[in-house]
Amino acid sequence: MKSIRIISFLLTISILGGLFSISASAKKSNIKTYKQYKYIEVNDKKEIRIVGFETDRKKLDESGLTISFPKKIKGKKVTELNISKVFNSIFKNHYAIANSQVVPLSIKINSRIKNIIYTRRMTTQIYWYDVDANNKYYSSKKGVLYNKSKTKLINYNALYPRKTFSIPKTVKNIGSLAFVNSENLKKVNLNIGLKTIEYYALSGVDRINKIPKTVTTIKTGAFCNCWSLKKIKVPSSVKILEKCNFGYTTLPYPKYNKQFIIKGKKGSAAWKYAKKHKLKFKAV
Repeated sequence: MKSIRIISFLLTISILGGLFSISASAKKSNIKTYKQYKYIEVNDKKEIRIVGFETDRKKLDESGLTISFPKKIKGKKVTELNISKVFNSIFKNHYAIANSQVVPLSIKINSRIKNIIYTRRMTTQIYWYDVDANNKYYSSKKGVLYNKSKTKLINYNALYPRKTFSIPKTVKNIGSLAFVNSENLKKVNLNIGLKTIEYYALSGVDRINKIPKTVTTIKTGAFCNCWSLKKIKVPSSVKILEKCNFGYTTLPYPKYNKQFIIKGKKGSAAWKYAKKHKLKFKAV
C-alpha cells in the first residue's frame, strides 16, 4: 500500500503540473551560494530567498536532518524560503523516495521569514516544523505549519508517528496538498468552523470523521485516493464540490468508483457531483 500511495502521490503531482507555482523559477545564473545555502536576491535585490540546501546524501539516514536558516546573508535579510526547492535539492530526482529511503526533516523557521513558497512538489518527509514565536507571519503547533493566526493549516508534518489528528478549531482553510502522503496518519477529524478545503489537501487520508456543516468549498482532488473511504455525508452547506474528489483514485488508472456512496440532499452540490460522475447517491 505504501508503494501504491507514493506512486499515486507522484501521479497527482504530475497532474498538478505548475498549478501551485507562486513565482517564476530563478535562472541558474542568478543562484548564489553561501555556506550550505543556495539563494537568490529578491524585492529589488534588497532581500534573500533560500532556494536550496547542500548536504551529502550518503550521510542521510533514519536519524534525520534538522535545517535552520540564517537571518542575514552578506548584510541582506533572509525573508523568503522556497521549501520545495530546498527539499528537492536534498532529494534530487526523488532519489530517496524512489528507493524507499525515509529521512525525517525538521525545519526551523526564524522570526524574519515572511514568505514560504511551495512550488510543484510539496515536502513529504517533514517530521517537524518549528517556527520562532516572534515570527509575524507563520506559526507551528505540534510540528504542524500554520499561518500566524492559525486560520490556515499550511502543511502537516507527514512523517510524525501520529495516527489521528484533529484540526484545531481556529482553522478555516486547509491548504493545498497539506496532508498528501501522510503515511502514518489514519484518521483526520475536521473541525467545526472549517470553510475551505484546497486542492488535494487531504488526498490519501484513510478516514475522515465527517464533513462539518460549515464547509462551503471543496477544491479539485481534496479527497482523492482516500482508499478506505467508501461513503461520505456531504452537508448542503457545500456549494462548490469540484472534480476528482470522493470515490476518485489514480491507480491502477484514474477512475471513479461507481460503488462509492454519497449522502446528502437532492439538488445539492453533492447530488450534482454524484450524478455527474455516476456514483451512488442516498438522499438524507
